[in-house]
Amino acid sequence: MNESLFDVDSHKFLEHNTGVNHYQIVGRDATGSKGSASTEDYSQWSEQPLSLGNYKVIPFGSSNDLPKQIQDTVFPNHLAPGVQDRKVELLMGQGPYLYVEVQDGKNYTRQASKDSQPSSYLYKNNYEDLLECRATDFYYSNIMYAKITRANGIRMGINTQLPLPLIEHVSSGDCRLAYSVTDKRKSPTHVIVGNWNKGGNNLDDFEIYPIWDKENPTKHAHSIHVSIRKSYGVPFYSIPNIFGALKWISRSTATPRILEAFTDNSLSVKWHIESPAQYWNDIETQLKKKHGAAYSDKLLQKEQDRIFQELTDVLSGMNNAGKWWHNQYVTKLIGSQAKEQGWRITAIDQKIGDYVKSYLEIGQHADFQTLAALGLHSALANVGVDGKSDSGSEQFYAYKIHKLTSIPLAERKVCQVFNDVLKVNFPKTEYKVGFLHVDVEREQDVTSSRRIANQNPTA
Repeated sequence: MNESLFDVDSHKFLEHNTGVNHYQIVGRDATGSKGSASTEDYSQWSEQPLSLGNYKVIPFGSSNDLPKQIQDTVFPNHLAPGVQDRKVELLMGQGPYLYVEVQDGKNYTRQASKDSQPSSYLYKNNYEDLLECRATDFYYSNIMYAKITRANGIRMGINTQLPLPLIEHVSSGDCRLAYSVTDKRKSPTHVIVGNWNKGGNNLDDFEIYPIWDKENPTKHAHSIHVSIRKSYGVPFYSIPNIFGALKWISRSTATPRILEAFTDNSLSVKWHIESPAQYWNDIETQLKKKHGAAYSDKLLQKEQDRIFQELTDVLSGMNNAGKWWHNQYVTKLIGSQAKEQGWRITAIDQKIGDYVKSYLEIGQHADFQTLAALGLHSALANVGVDGKSDSGSEQFYAYKIHKLTSIPLAERKVCQVFNDVLKVNFPKTEYKVGFLHVDVEREQDVTSSRRIANQNPTA
């Protein structure tokens, strides 16, 4: 007989042969490919570059697979992807817009601009979708890339177009920083773009671009603009904020899988069925009488299988509600004692309540830690600590604090490529791109007609 153990990390059952009553528990060495992330030396990524043609590629992660590691951990989770999307939504607010900063005494205010030329430039570059992609990359990787194209002939002064007419988004998962093999400084000068999940070292599978130079913005026909939110002590790349949450996200994901596997594959014995030997003796007698010389033990086994299958159909199945069992007992005198003969079906207490409860508590705690590590108040994620929605007052103040503390830096980083290019294309202006956020008011601070409860939905 084989039983199964559930492995939390692989989400698979491990076979256990009860015939020899032996378990084998297989663990992982700390130096293995899936060892603990806490042993990783983040500052050493640049000291272990990969060779690709005439370039040295600085790996993003110890195995150059940090983006894939984040994808594989986050996307199966029921909570983390929605929280990341909510952070993007909160950052973008009512959408991007063009503005000019105006000084009002000691304060600065934003004045929206409708200048047709820069506005037309932004729309031609599909800036709304591009900024959404950059915001997503920012919250998943803390680093963003954009391909900038220079106008033809601009270096010779024969082009009257905008110097940098085109900006294109490039996914951070496809980009790696690199430098020439002859560069003794070992500082990144190029970005190599391609599918790094495929592996290989064929240079033809990748595109190579110089890093955009802010001091000489029209130096290259095509270049990559890099925006990074730096991490302490980590050269060149950044450690994504979500990285520290990966272990908790894995535990949060594992809990429903463990419970699903337990309910689908539980090997616990649920019923103890006792059948009288006389019953089977009578069945055997009937079969011998019916088949005569053609009788064999296989006929009795077949009849036993049929009867037990009928019992299984009655006693199992989520859709088989209202189960009942009728049985007659016969008292026979065996020797000097009276014995009852009949079927008995006894439910066995599996005592799974504590097991399920413990995993639910682990899952709830993992969800709480995931929210905390992702840096979003549970009220803004629409998930209370206990699974209940938070009050409107708590949501209101959580949003106010988030807007004051978490939006400004993220906005500067996400919009940086457009603001840098606007200075090149429109040098005599002070245009900037930012996100429009409407101040949220408490219901008691607005007139009755403007309150949400009194608004009529439009067709």
